Amino acid sequence: MRIQIDGTGTVNKGAELMLYSILEEIQRVHPESTVYLNSYSASPFHIQSKLQVKKRPLLRITEYPRILLNKFGIPHRVFTTFYPCKHVHLVLDASGYKFGDHWKYSERYIKYQSQYLTDLKRNKAKIIFLPQAFGPFSHHDSSRLIEILFNNADKVYARDELSARYLMEKGGIKSKMGTWPDFTIKCKGIIPEDLNHLEGKVCIIPNHKMFTQTKSSISEYIDLMRLLLAEVKKKGKEVFLLNHEGDEDLKLCRLIKHKTNPSIPIISGLNAKETKGVIGLSYLVISSRYHGIASALNQSVPCLATSWSHKYEMLFKDYNVNDGIVDITADKKDINNQISDWLGPENNSELRNKLSQRCKAIESQVDDMWVTIWNTLETVER
Repeated sequence: MRIQIDGTGTVNKGAELMLYSILEEIQRVHPESTVYLNSYSASPFHIQSKLQVKKRPLLRITEYPRILLNKFGIPHRVFTTFYPCKHVHLVLDASGYKFGDHWKYSERYIKYQSQYLTDLKRNKAKIIFLPQAFGPFSHHDSSRLIEILFNNADKVYARDELSARYLMEKGGIKSKMGTWPDFTIKCKGIIPEDLNHLEGKVCIIPNHKMFTQTKSSISEYIDLMRLLLAEVKKKGKEVFLLNHEGDEDLKLCRLIKHKTNPSIPIISGLNAKETKGVIGLSYLVISSRYHGIASALNQSVPCLATSWSHKYEMLFKDYNVNDGIVDITADKKDINNQISDWLGPENNSELRNKLSQRCKAIESQVDDMWVTIWNTLETVER
């Protein structure tokens, strides 16, 4: 079988974790498959897998020529992720969150997306959008994209009930829909030997989107970090910063370190599984990255988070966790009380036990999801 994976990468550790989760499932069920990575950043040379993994053909053009082609308006879809390869049986899209009012879409992007999905269907490929956040869709362009998705996809899986509601409000086709949880729970972390000393510390995962996708400023975000760090120190816990994405978040980690405490270590340059392994060592995680939260909760590690999208609140709901969101605009005293409660040993232990039970149920749901996916391929020629 020939399977193509869209929407993942290796810069964002959440995207990389989804990639590994998919590869591990393919390895389990269809180890004979050839897998094509339809991504600029994901390289087969950096992916550890027993599968035959290749870069999607014609996606090897460098970024600079692509920028020039864009500048002069020269058609070049063949060199983009929107070019449909023939003879692919299944396309799995694991974009995470790219459809909704938070994003701005050019006319070219919408046109390319439409042509791409239409051509894939013409080539008789099955198209499945794996569990991801969707919506809201109050803008014309985001609404157009959802219509394009449902006209071409075989399945569109929402990652939470609110995303599913947004899809239905925009004419989602019920027979094509499903609601399944984040599927990275089954991908196990790896702990680098030289980072075992982080066990029992508080892990903070920043995200620059907290001030690019919200009304909050960078100074307000830094002030929140300062407040959280002070409370952690007051409770006698050590802390470290973890870079969960690329250069932008690394710059933010360095800024937080500079503005708060120059002695705070920054952990960066890990792969997705190592990042998850380090999160699993933590006593408490305070994350502004979605998959930083997911990797904490699905390893039974208590987690607090800041939020810029409904997907954060819905993730906590999946794990039956109340009061997990830290409101950046809240009164300082309320924030101090909130983090103080979560740092308490008794509360921490109790929450770990509750999360452990919930993880079993969610892992079972993810197993069921993959069964439905493979069942859609029973008629595919192998």
